[in-house]
Amino acid sequence: MNKIAKYIINYIDVKKIIQIMNKKKVKKYIIKFLFIIYLFFMLAYLKKIKLEEPFEKKIRTIITKDKKNSLNYFACFVGIARLENLYARELIEHYISIGFDKFYIGDHNSLNYEPLSDVLKDYIDKGILDIIDLRDQEVHQIDFNNYIFNAKKNVCKWLSFFDFDEFLEFNDKNMNIKTYLSKEEFNKCDTILIHWLSFFDNDLVHYDKRPVKERFTKANYNNFENNYHKSIVRGKNYSSENLFHNVHQPNISLVKFCDAEGNIENFRDGYLGTPKFKYCHLNHYSMKTIEEFLRKFKIGNFQYKYDYDYRIKFFFKYDKITNEKLDIIEKKLNYNCSELRKYLNSYYPK
Repeated sequence: MNKIAKYIINYIDVKKIIQIMNKKKVKKYIIKFLFIIYLFFMLAYLKKIKLEEPFEKKIRTIITKDKKNSLNYFACFVGIARLENLYARELIEHYISIGFDKFYIGDHNSLNYEPLSDVLKDYIDKGILDIIDLRDQEVHQIDFNNYIFNAKKNVCKWLSFFDFDEFLEFNDKNMNIKTYLSKEEFNKCDTILIHWLSFFDNDLVHYDKRPVKERFTKANYNNFENNYHKSIVRGKNYSSENLFHNVHQPNISLVKFCDAEGNIENFRDGYLGTPKFKYCHLNHYSMKTIEEFLRKFKIGNFQYKYDYDYRIKFFFKYDKITNEKLDIIEKKLNYNCSELRKYLNSYYPK
């Protein structure tokens, strides 16, 4: 910094610059320039916040046959789904089997895709599932979580905010969600944080109709993502209606947190540290096969080469690289993998 200051003093005539800037014409242009910069940043800011309308106005309709209006549910599943129709029935059956009694699911598919309400009609008819139709709407999962929590916090004793690739599993097969959440150590908690347990692709390449839990059986205990978690939140009033500010858990300042064993810990957003698998874990089937993984490219914006490279490298960080998988990438994406082949073969040998 001292060298820069000396350079300015020795080589730049500051007084002359000030004299030039004090001229009326120059001042006029400077003001115009600064005004243009101001407008640019204001437009960028407005584009970012998009002056968004209330979340409720983005809901096309709510499909429900639930006539209950009082506190009747102990454990509710909350999730938003996009391109998850193939796995939806298995997920609901799994959570019913461990004691969940109500589901609130956002259908975030496009309008030209099969509605989730058609796939899950029988669960809707039984009154255990409500579908919030968000098809072709620009919504964020955080806003969906806040909307459902505020609407159902007096209907559900506990609300679990999980994704469709996350399956809660208890180590004790005699345990269910009710016996787990009724443990004395959770009496002091508003939110319980459940660690992910990631799974390999089991050397499978293509989708098949077997259940996810049957196809993917090899847990990856060394995956760094296991340090992350999702939340089960007690239904009650808190000091803010914007309870969630990320998809992993509510705002740290608003609730009392426990880990999955009932211990209160200090942690940063989304990241809880060393996994706690004493009672349970959240099986995380985020990758599945390479064929299914590539389908998820439709969810985000992967139009740039960097995004393709980054995501594919991420897949092979844990799963075995094979030419067959790379061939599928080239075919499905119409994408030249020659550079990627060299990179992956050097960093992730077969």
